Order: sequence, then C-alpha cells, then structure tokens
Amino acid sequence: MTGVVPSPDDDVSLSHFLTTEIDPLSAMLTAEKTREHEYHCRRMMNYRRKKKQEREELLSELRRLQRAMKLQEEIVRNDASTSGQSIDTSIRALLRDVIVEKEALFTQNVVLRKEIQQHETFQTLIQEKCYGEHESQNDKPTLWPSLDQAGWRVRLPYGDQSFHFHPFSREEFDAFPNPFSPGFLAASASYSYAGTFLGWKAYRSPSPPDKPLSVRMRFTKRIQCSVDIAYRNSWAKEAELFPILVTPIGWGYGHHHKVTTQVLQEFDRDARVMFQNIPGQTHYRYLFLSRSAQWELLDGRRKVAFSMLIVDSKATKRAQEHQDDVKWYTNGGNYLTLTEVDETTTDAVYEQWVDCESELHAAYLILQWTHLAIRWEQGIVPSNLLPFHS
Repeated sequence: MTGVVPSPDDDVSLSHFLTTEIDPLSAMLTAEKTREHEYHCRRMMNYRRKKKQEREELLSELRRLQRAMKLQEEIVRNDASTSGQSIDTSIRALLRDVIVEKEALFTQNVVLRKEIQQHETFQTLIQEKCYGEHESQNDKPTLWPSLDQAGWRVRLPYGDQSFHFHPFSREEFDAFPNPFSPGFLAASASYSYAGTFLGWKAYRSPSPPDKPLSVRMRFTKRIQCSVDIAYRNSWAKEAELFPILVTPIGWGYGHHHKVTTQVLQEFDRDARVMFQNIPGQTHYRYLFLSRSAQWELLDGRRKVAFSMLIVDSKATKRAQEHQDDVKWYTNGGNYLTLTEVDETTTDAVYEQWVDCESELHAAYLILQWTHLAIRWEQGIVPSNLLPFHS
C-alpha cells in the first residue's frame, strides 16, 4: 500500500488542533496551582497570626501572674510588718507555690483537663487492679460488721502496715458529735480575721488553753455557681477533691496520689466510716465519720453540707498498738456548707481543725487548707465562671 503523505496544510491543522486543546488545559492547571499557592499562603498567614496571638496571650498571662505574685508577696510582707512578726522563708516559698499552682490550674484549657482526667482514671484502675490482686492472696474483708463484732484486718496497698478494724453499730455512729447540729456549731470558738486569699476570707480561732497546738480555720466565699452544680460536682469529683485533714511539714499536693482513702463501713451514702493513710517517714492515719445532708431553710433556700470527723474509741485504740513509724490522730475534722443565694450564686463556708505538732506545723497546715479551698472551688465551679483575680 502506498502511504499517504500529509500536506503542509495538514501539519498546520494538527498543530492548531493540539494548541487549541492544550492551552485551556494548561491554563486550568496553572490556575489550580495559583489557587493552591494562594490557599497555602493564607493558611500560613493565619497560622503565623494565631501563633503570634498565642505568644502575646502567654506573655500577657505571664505579666499578669508576675503582678499577682508581687501583690500577694506585698500583702504577706505588710501583714508581717503590721504584726511585728517575721515570716519563715520556707512558709513564704510555700505560699508562692500555692499561688503559682492556682494560677497554672486557672489557665489550663479544656483539652489538658480531659487528658489529666483520663490519666488519673487509668492510674486509679491500675492501682485498684494491683490492690485487688494483693487482696486475693489474703482473707478479703467485708464492708459490714460480722455477727460477733470481731472486726477484720484492713490491708493497704504498697505493702504498708495493715491494722485490725472494729466496726461501729449504727447507734454508735449516731452517738458521735455531728458537725451539722446547731449545738456543735454553737460550741465553736470565736474567730478573728486572718486575711483574704484569691477571694477566700480566712478566719482563725485561738487555740484553747488545754490544747495550745491545735489549729482551727474557717474560710468563706460567695462562689459563682448554683447550689445544684456545687452539690452535684462535689459528689462526682469526690475522689479527686476529698480533703486530707492533716499532713506532715513539707507535704505538697503532688503527693496526693499516694494517700489511701478507704470506706470501711457504709450505712448509706450520707453516713460512712472511712480511713485515711498519709505515707511518709511517719505514716499519718485516722479513722473518721463521713456525713452529708441537705435541707430547706425557712425562706425556701436550700442548704447542703459535708463533714469529716476523726473518731476514737476503746475498740479502735487496739488498732494503734505495736505499729512502728505510724502516728494515729484522734482529734480533728472539717465541714463544708453550701447555702443557696440565688440561681447562680452560693455561699460556701469551709471549716477545718486538728491537733498539730508545733507552731511551724500549724503554719504549714493553714497554707495547705487555704490551697484546699482554692482547689475545691476550681474543681466545682465551671471554668468559664471562675473569677479573674488580677
């Protein structure tokens, strides 16, 4: 077959055809690349703007924290000069740590809070699993009294010394003083104003003559949340916010996860016998009654309360014998009352007392309890309602 030789006109037509088809495609690709480049530039500009804004916010927060710390230190120095007493350097440092940790918690975002909560949940599950395996190798104690009232051994994690617990009857439980009763509150001593820390007004009661080393403090504040939210969150975050009545000098909240809190008897949710062990060179221990209640006032407002009361009896004294490096506390307690003001505000009153070892120990406990009140507010009040302290 004889091949057909294309004419020059055919070449021109073919070239024109290719040019006609390729040029629009090339233009489309170029336009798409241009759009991608512009989108990338806008995204990078937004990213840089966001990072710059975050950096400016962090610098602003740093300056605010520095102002807050200087203000608190000035308050402490003024109080010291007014009373004519010098403040121990270690106590001042601890107060500074309290302020710094409070402000750090205040500025945490929701994502970080969720991560911490998830970590603590996993940690609790692991500890419970380890403790359950340890218990399975021994006689498992029941939470209810045996028929002969002989009691049972309470075993602790981490190999800490166990002890024998003698349970209380409900009649014995109800016979102990109740911090919610009017007579109990009426018997409280007078209070003098000690200062204000991040909105919490602190009052101290003078030590009685027969107990010169006892310390009793009261903290009050009007918080920005309803009594329903405060009550519900107090139960929901009980494990996280459970108070510790007494700690050794130098103890910080970073050791909180090492504290053992156990329910030994539970008559109902509002009436429990519990135990706490604070590990250290000397273990601090105490049995206490945990109570809660709620009622309506004459004007229709609601009031709820929680309390802890360290107890002692002839039966429990036997648990304290023959234990090395263990100190049992037999006097102390606390109570928290939440009184409805209106739909969005609640009056909180927190009181705590215990016998201490020295005046320095009392000073440390006062700072720890102040820290406790602040942490409780941060855990109870929604973060968007927390007050801003400049």
